[in-house]
Amino acid sequence: MTIQRKTIVTVLLGISAGLLATLIPGGPIENRDFSHIDPLILAAFNVFLTSLDLGTLVLMVLTIRGQEWAIASAFYVALAYYGVYAIDLAQVFPKSPTPMSPVLARIELVGMSTSIPLMIYSRYVISSEVVKPIDRLPAWLKVTGLSFVAVLGLAITWFATDSAVHSGLSQ
Repeated sequence: MTIQRKTIVTVLLGISAGLLATLIPGGPIENRDFSHIDPLILAAFNVFLTSLDLGTLVLMVLTIRGQEWAIASAFYVALAYYGVYAIDLAQVFPKSPTPMSPVLARIELVGMSTSIPLMIYSRYVISSEVVKPIDRLPAWLKVTGLSFVAVLGLAITWFATDSAVHSGLSQ
């Protein structure tokens, strides 16, 4: 695996995670009304988006450390980003009576556009380097890290779902 490929995939993963993170319901960009959608469906969707975003951050670390399987996994992450933006831009899901703002549409188009080179670099650029084993971390650090990510993920999911469910009440 070349440094350039590893760096490009890591940067594209970072851009993808950053773009999606800006679109948390209740934030400054995503302010459409989703109060008509079942809260369980919204929660499930927000769990998926939060897992995708936080998982991307973990994948970035593993990619920069030279894990070949992490780069291969980045292809599927790129597909997920592409799919999420495509179904929203096509107004398949989530549907809202509030129109998509121009800023939201632009961010989603940039996100879709970013996922294409990420798919290419993670899938079709051949590497000649041997896969490195995952670095050994102390058990307490693994547990602490996973606990932090789990709590953060739950907090983000709760906030996003609560904001989406109550978005129609303030209008």
